[in-house]
Amino acid sequence: MKELNKISLIVLLLLTIGSSLFARQIKDTPLKYSGKLVEYNKMKGYKNLYVSYNPEDEVNPAETVSLFPKIDSLGNFKFELPNLHKPYKIHIGTNQFEGKRLLSADYYADSEDNIVMVVRNVEGKGIVSFKGQGSEKFELAQALNEQFENDYSRKLSAVTIQSQTVKDSLGLDQVLNDLISLIQEYQAKKSNLLKFSKAPEQIKAVLNFEFARYANEWSWRIWLLYQSNEKYRKQIFDFYRNYNDELYLKPTEWSAWCPLYLKGLGSTKMLEMMMDDNTSSVDISFFYNRIKAEYSGTARDRLIGICFSSNAIKSQFSPYSPSSIDSILTDALKIVKTPGVKKLLIEKKSELAKLTGRKIFEFMFVGTDGKPFDLKQLDGKVILIDTWFTGCFGCAGFHKMFEKEVYPAFKTNKKFVVLSINIDKNEQVWRKGIASILYTSDDYINVNTGNGIGLDHPFMKYYNVTASPYIMLIDSNGNIIYQPSMTSGAEMSLKIKHALESVGSSK
Repeated sequence: MKELNKISLIVLLLLTIGSSLFARQIKDTPLKYSGKLVEYNKMKGYKNLYVSYNPEDEVNPAETVSLFPKIDSLGNFKFELPNLHKPYKIHIGTNQFEGKRLLSADYYADSEDNIVMVVRNVEGKGIVSFKGQGSEKFELAQALNEQFENDYSRKLSAVTIQSQTVKDSLGLDQVLNDLISLIQEYQAKKSNLLKFSKAPEQIKAVLNFEFARYANEWSWRIWLLYQSNEKYRKQIFDFYRNYNDELYLKPTEWSAWCPLYLKGLGSTKMLEMMMDDNTSSVDISFFYNRIKAEYSGTARDRLIGICFSSNAIKSQFSPYSPSSIDSILTDALKIVKTPGVKKLLIEKKSELAKLTGRKIFEFMFVGTDGKPFDLKQLDGKVILIDTWFTGCFGCAGFHKMFEKEVYPAFKTNKKFVVLSINIDKNEQVWRKGIASILYTSDDYINVNTGNGIGLDHPFMKYYNVTASPYIMLIDSNGNIIYQPSMTSGAEMSLKIKHALESVGSSK
């Protein structure tokens, strides 16, 4: 009997271990997605999907992973994603066909997903239905986003909230009241969608932060009015404070996985700092210290990461020196625990070391004449380097500012040149971009990274250029003396003027 009991115990133990191993295997199984484009014979130009995700929730853009699943001859597709043991944002879209994408939408993946998608083409737009394990959260994400993008955004266009000056105090009151009424209406609609969804409660919490972004929209629209109506800033400030408690979404454990929410939270804090001091920009050290004091854990780490990865936030900082950034990075590396954010900060510190007081990296590009262009051809000159690509709104915005506020004072100075570096992979696209005069000028030295190379060019790799415009000012000795992410025309003019004075130049 004792032997029998011993055997039973061993069997039970083996079954328990086996069950545990089986459960672990199930848990680590890749997430599965499949689907079909209905009536594919009418839309065979769609050959593949574009699927992307960022394991670090977009805090470090360089971590983004992209997949290109094929669509077969019957319109079927399938792909797998890793189980990251947390909800994470994914983008699913089709390739472009005749200038359009049938599908381009964001969702959240999560453990044990087994999703089947049916995509129908309705007047050129992909209408998707879902079934399978995890489908409820896909349906909810889609409903929340469609309500925001289509219904709310359409009604918002009737409210004058552009970056323009209002006529008077009464006009501003009307705009503010129209805005808050619209947001309150759609906040209620969002609550209803969340209430009646069958998605798990924790996923509802995540989607509440990331989709239907009315709280972000509130602070963004207030910021536009604040920046363009200096005379009425107190009125805007008072109105904002009156409603902010109602609209503010306090961060929780779920919000740390929501990149749009966190960027919005960073922008909201920046707006509040501007309002407190009645200014149009914020000192980066002050912003960093405020984030460090008000938040903790993963939310704090990701907000610190956003300081260095979000162009929208970086553009609102007052001009800062490389030494101040180095000091912040050194301090942040002592407190940040989130691996992806820590990696980003280490990368930024490494980039800074390549910029501060260093010689410009030697490189070769291709000129408009098709011949190699060597930076040594510009020895002894003060050089403003600007990178751009066709379709880049930020690049067009910088060029417009530079042409209006900076270049006229230096265009006749033979010691000053603008080196305009294009990163388009197609030569014809680059040449059309030059001809459009939206991004560059014939007055500049126009070069390209080379056909098919783009951001894989050694210069871009060395300085970890992942976005444009990327700007540098090089003195006559080839030293990097200025590398702003965003800047004012007045500040840039002063930097160029000082660089030219150092070589004794004159107009």
